[in-house]
Amino acid sequence: MEMVAALPEYRPGDESILKQYKRVENFISASGVSTAELYRLNGNVEKQRELLVGGMKQR
Repeated sequence: MEMVAALPEYRPGDESILKQYKRVENFISASGVSTAELYRLNGNVEKQRELLVGGMKQR
């Protein structure tokens, strides 16, 4: 969760920022959470948090 909160504002074309976002996406995927499902819940932070915590509990 801290990794997500620490991400800088997204800027297309900024390789440094894109690498940071990709690293966090890889971490989320490794925890067993579908990034597509996570993105589908955009705007609903509580549901996203529940999804992440649930995925981590299963690991």
